[in-house]
Amino acid sequence: MKADKNKILFNFEDENNIFEKEIFFGSEDQDSEILFAPEDKEEIKKDKASKWKILIVDDEQEIHKITELVLNDVDFEGKGIEFINAYSAKQAKEIIDSESDIAVILLDVVMENEDSGLNLVKYIRDDLKNNLVQIILRTGHSGQAPERELIKAYDINDYKEKTELTSQKLYTTVMTSLRSYYNLKRLKETVATKERIESELEIASKIQVSMLPRSFPPFPNSDEFDIFASMEPARQVGGDFYDFFFISDNKLCLVIGDVSGKGIPAAIFMAITKTLIKSEALKDISPADIFYNVNNALCKDNDESLFVTAFIGIVDLRTGEFEFANAGHNAPLICRDNKGCSYLKSKDTFILGINEDFKYKTETTQLNPNNVLVLYTDGVIESRNNAKEQYSNQRLQELLSELEDKDVNNIEKVVKDDIKSFTKGAHQFDDLTMLILKFNRTSDI
Repeated sequence: MKADKNKILFNFEDENNIFEKEIFFGSEDQDSEILFAPEDKEEIKKDKASKWKILIVDDEQEIHKITELVLNDVDFEGKGIEFINAYSAKQAKEIIDSESDIAVILLDVVMENEDSGLNLVKYIRDDLKNNLVQIILRTGHSGQAPERELIKAYDINDYKEKTELTSQKLYTTVMTSLRSYYNLKRLKETVATKERIESELEIASKIQVSMLPRSFPPFPNSDEFDIFASMEPARQVGGDFYDFFFISDNKLCLVIGDVSGKGIPAAIFMAITKTLIKSEALKDISPADIFYNVNNALCKDNDESLFVTAFIGIVDLRTGEFEFANAGHNAPLICRDNKGCSYLKSKDTFILGINEDFKYKTETTQLNPNNVLVLYTDGVIESRNNAKEQYSNQRLQELLSELEDKDVNNIEKVVKDDIKSFTKGAHQFDDLTMLILKFNRTSDI
């Protein structure tokens, strides 16, 4: 006798339903022959980890057998079904404790007790905090557990009376539940990945910040100059950088730069560039030669075509002579007494990392007592408000020219406050970095 799956019913509480018992378990005249497809030994050998796990919890063995027969050929996302059987809530609890990746639970309500299934739901949701597994309650006691009350009181995904579950409805219910489990699991994995990335970015941000000078004043015993710097990345990690260090007892080197792009790749390229610049500068060579050597080093194996704009200056603290070179970076502002602030422009500049053997130029200017140098990245002047207007070079120049208190800390604060006033809460698209030097005097030679 061949069973028609589409006519399978689950009304096993009806003792008069002889037809169903005869179809699946044989009549008494047929020696109670059970009609099930023979197990495929090759299928058994398949890796169970590649299948969706469905836990059947019911105290009637016939329910297990028919459920497996109906769902045996289920295939979702290229994976079949692995059935796990429990005949009591207690046994199910033990299985659930050891199997963390069960996708669907087909759960009878009444087993050892009238509320065994419902107590198991509470255990899964409240104690194990498992909100992924899809729980389908099945009851053969119509009216004993009203659907509205159950759905409202218990965190279940579906509720079915066994009398209404034809094979097609069971198939549809399980497929829908597998899809929900699959989507929830993917969402959970996505959230976990995002949290992991955010954690890694936070660590990377701390590492990046630790690479920049942060202690001010950095040289308390040096009264020839005051210096202050800050970087505010648009993301957790950015491509801007600054540095300052002594080349010799009387020569102070200043560096500021901006790597193309954002995020981790820019941060890594920034670290490489900053290290290369300092390494070359400590050789006590000219700013042009420093950039020449760094540029050639960055051009090698630069498959991603990342580049850097940078400005480097070396001030002789005895004479105030300031030698500098510009690699495609924003021109610094120099503020002189009673003359306002003007841009220290350079000719024939080009970015680092693209054009090998480019010849940079060393230029020179004189710093007098109380002169101030303001180095910055394009995130300052290109900050935008909600009307897409840029902060601009002109606004920065006018602000600093009119500023009476040119203390280095005050300059940084006033500029940032003015940018916030201008942008009025608009999203910060680029890093904000400033390096400010005030030359106090020419020391005795």
